[in-house]
Amino acid sequence: MNDSRHHLSALRPRSGVRDLAIVVTALACAALTAPAAGQGETQPGTGRLAPRLTCRTLGGLELDDRALIGRVTVLLFGELHNDRTISAARELEQILASPDHADLRAQAWLIVAREEDPARLAEAVKEAGLSIPVAQDIGRATFARYAVRVLPTAVVVDAKGRIVHERPGFTYEFRQIVEAACNLAAGLISREQFELTIAPREAAPDSAELNRAAALTAMGRRLLELGKDGLAADKFIEAQKTLPGYVPAHVGLARCYLVQGRLADAEQELQEVRARAPDDVDANIGFAAIALARGGNELETAERLLSSLRDVHPRHPEIQFMLGRVFEAQKRFDEAMKCYKQAAQLWRHQSLEPTP
Repeated sequence: MNDSRHHLSALRPRSGVRDLAIVVTALACAALTAPAAGQGETQPGTGRLAPRLTCRTLGGLELDDRALIGRVTVLLFGELHNDRTISAARELEQILASPDHADLRAQAWLIVAREEDPARLAEAVKEAGLSIPVAQDIGRATFARYAVRVLPTAVVVDAKGRIVHERPGFTYEFRQIVEAACNLAAGLISREQFELTIAPREAAPDSAELNRAAALTAMGRRLLELGKDGLAADKFIEAQKTLPGYVPAHVGLARCYLVQGRLADAEQELQEVRARAPDDVDANIGFAAIALARGGNELETAERLLSSLRDVHPRHPEIQFMLGRVFEAQKRFDEAMKCYKQAAQLWRHQSLEPTP
């Protein structure tokens, strides 16, 4: 089969699905080009001693900064009436309950600032089905010391009481990044390994090679967005030469090859990623895109892969969008429309929510 015949741009949506797909694509571009909070800057609190806690548990006990010493701690700032806080708390509970992280001996606290009777807050915790311990910030002083402006905000602190990572907002990457930050706090991975886990635009690389590779990859992504796939490919290749095995550069080059219809080359790049990071979400989306471009019986392969990814990452908009394209190619237009709508909602809801 001639790969050059399967240019992704030829897979155009039909009728009403096409119109909604255009809207979704516009939202995607806005999400990619809008400046993120703190973009281009290092995390302001990373490396410093965690500010003082002045909180009270729902049982009436004082919670101060002594609670941060001796164990990895995740402080989740939020409110019980905030859906994203509840979602983040549930994912945090799953991280700490996993047998894979038994050696962390980590603890977590949900810190709320709402002035309400502790008994009513305890009832709200029960209704939400949460097991994470909750503490009330007294006079919003702790929120102010940690400069919390987004609900929720997760702060990972090591056993010496130093901030390892601050994560504002809740998106589909929340669990992956907080999990990696806990491993970093426990000394199980290096700072460089942690930076490779998070998106390059959020990274504060420690090495010159990693810094340059991340910058080249960011340039390549921007060029690809502008339709300059040839120039983008050059940047991704240069990033690979700068830091061999840099996963985001392999994924970016694979996307270039997909746009050019070079499916075999794209697959080879993604196989490189699979060898290093078999669970990489972007790489697996790329494999699904290859199957979609090939069509025929490969559509079932794409559907199975994307459905499995959606089970693990239900809040990932690109997975929903790609699944919609698969359903559309299978002429399952109602299911395609549903996926496109869900993708649009997820892209829209991923904008950070400011605190009241």
